[in-house]
Amino acid sequence: LLVNTSPHTAHQIAERIRQRISSQPMHVAGKNIDLTISQGLAVRVEGDDRQTLLKRADQSMYAAKQAGRNCIVQQ
Repeated sequence: LLVNTSPHTAHQIAERIRQRISSQPMHVAGKNIDLTISQGLAVRVEGDDRQTLLKRADQSMYAAKQAGRNCIVQQ
């Protein structure tokens, strides 16, 4: 959760996280494993309850995975 953060800034933060993860492979059992992350962002709007906000975030995450992974989708 990013409290008091604009949608633009939230997307910038998510992008930095995405780049950082994808730039650092994991070393497991002598092998390099490339990691990626898909992120779904949702902005709380007036009247949203927790369930509604989490549902939109989940929908964004699913859309990011469907878009080919290693991306960010924001609703």
